[in-house]
Amino acid sequence: MSEQVDRRVFAAYILFIVVAELVTSFNDPGSGLVLHAIILISLLVKSGMKYGESTGKFYLSLSLAPLIRIISLSMPLPYFPRYAWFIVVNIPIMLATVAMMRVQGISFKDAGVVFRKPLEVAGIALTGIPLGFIDYFILRPETTGTELSFWNIFFFSPRSWIVNRIR
Repeated sequence: MSEQVDRRVFAAYILFIVVAELVTSFNDPGSGLVLHAIILISLLVKSGMKYGESTGKFYLSLSLAPLIRIISLSMPLPYFPRYAWFIVVNIPIMLATVAMMRVQGISFKDAGVVFRKPLEVAGIALTGIPLGFIDYFILRPETTGTELSFWNIFFFSPRSWIVNRIR
């Protein structure tokens, strides 16, 4: 019975997150921010109530979804260059993820962050180049850098695909 109730609660939280995203994207970002904050607080409370259980860990992991939107909406992004938005938003999210992993007792190895086979990792990473080209030809994004220099090539090339993803 408890497992069936937990599944319904998980499904309800997923539905609430989807509704909050729809409100944020299509109606009013301020209202969406409030909804995401309510969801985040309730997920953290629910996680605390189920502390020590696997469902409590799941609630804590699920809390990253509204946290991502709260951070992305509350950051003063217009003060940063467009190419830096991804970095500015994701630094606190990565810190929250590492903190969540520590609380749950998950090591980097458990999360799949291992570098034992560097050639395989490099091969997977290099698939980003053709995928980036395909993405570019599909989206035809506006130019981020205006002049050709070493700095622009070094800084914009790997990040332009990422920046275009968050627009």
